[in-house]
Amino acid sequence: MLSNLEETIPHQVDLILFEKLGLKPFKTSSRDRFLVGEYKLPHSEKATIKISVTCLPAKFWCFEVITVQDEAFIIETGSGTLSEFWDSVIKVAEGLFTVSRK
Repeated sequence: MLSNLEETIPHQVDLILFEKLGLKPFKTSSRDRFLVGEYKLPHSEKATIKISVTCLPAKFWCFEVITVQDEAFIIETGSGTLSEFWDSVIKVAEGLFTVSRK
């Protein structure tokens, strides 16, 4: 179990994606959700994604998405790497993937 004094960093596999998105790799000893950064889709004036993470030490991601259609969604994941979830998050931001309740 992670104590509040131990630091966690991004998964090694995510470092290339962090660089591509213009995000700085984080180092945290907190278990609280914190903002990693914001990504603006280059082909849209509206679409943005705020990226947050909670480290327990497994990483749980939260994405606050504003789509190209100016709709807002929050996506929260189970544990994993940013790279595992990123393609799906981009599809939501581009308006190509939505989820509705029945």
